[in-house]
Amino acid sequence: MRTIRLLATSLLVALSMGVSSCGDDNISNNGTDDNTINEYYTMLYGSWYREVNNELSKTFMSYKFSTNKQVIRYTKTAERTKGFINGNISYSDWEVVNEYSTYGLWYLEKVEGTDLIRLKIQWDGNDFYSGKLINYLDGNILSFDDGFSNDLNKGDKSPNF
Repeated sequence: MRTIRLLATSLLVALSMGVSSCGDDNISNNGTDDNTINEYYTMLYGSWYREVNNELSKTFMSYKFSTNKQVIRYTKTAERTKGFINGNISYSDWEVVNEYSTYGLWYLEKVEGTDLIRLKIQWDGNDFYSGKLINYLDGNILSFDDGFSNDLNKGDKSPNF
């Protein structure tokens, strides 16, 4: 009987040590989160552009994300007017109304409690980072909520106006 009690006590001690050692492990998804962030960084590096054209305006916008966390945003907008001459529709020449570059610093962050990644940019002259959720990113397409409906395409392109 004494032997059985000793075996039972030893078994209980061994089980409780195993359960308590499992409880002390710090299980987190940081490795997975870091991998996801690193994949996004790798895909985001480089040049991206979009063109938004309609009958009376053209807008070209590009972003260049560097590995040293600097970003350049270039924007160019042109407009024209529509009129009638002798009952026929005519258009004025395109006139550039806006052309500028903006510089800043950028980084990515995981939105806590979600699978979402946020692009954070601090434009020169601002003390704060603006955040934009990345809706979609692969090697060719970047979509984030910046007020435009068009996605950005990977590549180094210049405006055609």
